[in-house]
Amino acid sequence: MVGSVRSGPDALCTAAGKPHRPLVFRREVEVGRNMKEARFYITARGVYEAAINGRKVGDHILAPGWTSYGDRLVYQTLDVSEHLVVGSNTIEVGVAEGWHCGKLGWHGGRRNIYGDSIGLIAMLALRYGSGEERILGTDESWKWAYGPVESSELYYGEMYDFNAQLSEKLTWNEVKCQRITDNLVAPDGPPVGKTQDFVSRKILRTPLGKMVVDLGQNMVGRIRVSVDGPRGTAINFQFVEVLEDGEVVTRTPRDRKAKDTLVLPGDGRAECEPRFAFHGFRYVEVENWPGKLENGDIKGTAVHTDIRETGSFSCSSPLLNKLHENVR
Repeated sequence: MVGSVRSGPDALCTAAGKPHRPLVFRREVEVGRNMKEARFYITARGVYEAAINGRKVGDHILAPGWTSYGDRLVYQTLDVSEHLVVGSNTIEVGVAEGWHCGKLGWHGGRRNIYGDSIGLIAMLALRYGSGEERILGTDESWKWAYGPVESSELYYGEMYDFNAQLSEKLTWNEVKCQRITDNLVAPDGPPVGKTQDFVSRKILRTPLGKMVVDLGQNMVGRIRVSVDGPRGTAINFQFVEVLEDGEVVTRTPRDRKAKDTLVLPGDGRAECEPRFAFHGFRYVEVENWPGKLENGDIKGTAVHTDIRETGSFSCSSPLLNKLHENVR
């Protein structure tokens, strides 16, 4: 990998008490005929999601995960041969602060524990039928811009604005490059992935008139939303684990807001799922939903290390079986 890229100085560092806005790094790549194999090596100072020609690369999420970034930085190796076409190709990588420079810890936590900037390290290796190899690393040919993810903090929530989509009309900024360190390592375990989906069981009205979706069990993960409404409608989703006297209890996450916001495009049904945040929850309080909320409009997705299941457990107690299902 040739080097790492970061954004310009205004977005590179933030005040100690403020979050880092997620960025999108972009590069155009020309691919010749008779390309036989393409491998994409990638990691980030933060958490990333990559796409080539608009198609997501890999099925892992929140990569590269939490690590002691000064000692080891895990990279992923992905076969992207089917993502590329002969001619011009666009690589886009969204990067958010994640554990690297997001807020962590108790009693309010603190930011920038491992570093004070978001960065990307990537390399595309192309192999042609003639035996020729072409290596493209992260260098000055990459650009950066702000995208539709206006804010995203692991435990605090994400705001996604459909009206801030990337386009050629955006101002793509120059990156800052630096030499990479020698602490890059291959994964020694499975990645984090989506492991189970949950359809809403009930849509409740609380004594105070709030609308709450019950997904049936506690989980760690996020929601996938399908909604149609006027342009600019901002829908808020508050995630909680329990109800008290029929109302959501927001004091349990301490100072963590656990709240997502979705701003609609107004051009038909939109589907969205957070990219760089997750929550512990069973209930979702929904504010400003346009029209009638139906079961199936909001689905839960459990997220954890995608370990292959090699055994199972069941007994005569439905309660114990449910406990095992929740924690397996």
